[in-house]
Amino acid sequence: MQIWVHLLGLPLQFWLEDIFQRIGNTLGSYLEHGKSYLSTSMMAYARILVHLDTRGDLQEHITLQWRTFSRFQIMDYEGVPF
Repeated sequence: MQIWVHLLGLPLQFWLEDIFQRIGNTLGSYLEHGKSYLSTSMMAYARILVHLDTRGDLQEHITLQWRTFSRFQIMDYEGVPF
């Protein structure tokens, strides 16, 4: 199933095609990224389209690593309640 995943509050240093692909492929199979969504003057969330196997559990979060920076990133699946 193809599902849009919102990456709420994703730091701007992670807003790269390569990073979106890595996140998407960690969840399932990355397909594309969508438009950025703004909240006032700050980025609210990035959006990626991922092909997922919905028969199992969906990951609620992942840990992103970049140099010495580590971030606990919550996944928000569009139209899929937890």
